[in-house]
Amino acid sequence: MISVIIPVYNTAPYLDRCVQSGIDQVYPEWECILVDDGSPDESGGLCDKWSLRDSRIKVVHQTNQGVSVARNHGIEASLGEYIAFIDSDDWVEGDYLSGLVENVRGTELVVSGIFREKQGESVDVICPPSSDVFELNPQGAHFFVLLNQYYLLYAPYNKLYKADVIKENNISFPIGCSYGEDLLFNFQYLEYVKSISMVSTPSYHYMEIFSVLSKKLRIDQFDNDYKQWVVRKDFFVQKGMFTEEARSVMYNFLWGIVYDGIFLFPKLKNPPNDYLKVILSIPEINDLQEFSNVFHCAFWIKKSIVYRLDFVFKLYFRFIR
Repeated sequence: MISVIIPVYNTAPYLDRCVQSGIDQVYPEWECILVDDGSPDESGGLCDKWSLRDSRIKVVHQTNQGVSVARNHGIEASLGEYIAFIDSDDWVEGDYLSGLVENVRGTELVVSGIFREKQGESVDVICPPSSDVFELNPQGAHFFVLLNQYYLLYAPYNKLYKADVIKENNISFPIGCSYGEDLLFNFQYLEYVKSISMVSTPSYHYMEIFSVLSKKLRIDQFDNDYKQWVVRKDFFVQKGMFTEEARSVMYNFLWGIVYDGIFLFPKLKNPPNDYLKVILSIPEINDLQEFSNVFHCAFWIKKSIVYRLDFVFKLYFRFIR
């Protein structure tokens, strides 16, 4: 049986579509756990109505504690051999669960493709490169690089997890992260994964609805992004997968993280005096010089970064404000 965990918070306009897409699954052996995170709208009532319509649907109500706590409570309440997560503003095709189960193929993690949808805009299709199984070792490095490059390992949706791996190793979504808890959960889980099965077809519809949180300027954005980058890089190294291809992709990510962190500076209210210096003090700045060709930005910006010239950016931002 698959336990489908759906954290719910203020998504009443989308919840019926999400739950109905779960009920419409051709795969029959599932339970659905709706975890209402103290929604002030009618989401909690809708959850209860769905549980009355279908005995396979269970509801957990909690005071508002965030999506990580909601997902953790869903894991605690789950009874299935496998666990799948769906966000309550998303929906899935009728063959979503069957496609995941049919492709387990002796692995601990199945990753499928997604449709990324923006209201009123076109749909992006993001899929693994092929329907293959690969091991987390040097021979499987290429596929692992691609899954990272396509951002298919960052969220808990579009995946099938083994429940016993999560529960026996006390894996949970971190509490207190301003964002990025999904990636940290996945890389905790990957510590216990030997092989990954990829499904090169999409069946998960991710609705890109920008929340207040996603628009908020965060003074800790660089710190969070950098720490998550270190987690990913260390995993590559630990598994012997930090190949030249992996280094190129990962340092392209780091260039973007450093660039975004620096150019967030003039938008922040009362940033610390050493804000730019802290960014340019990370030890990997020396490595960025070696991979300066993988990221595109102005020549003077690259030079100011690799030579740690924080005063250049301070002068630049002073004049453009």
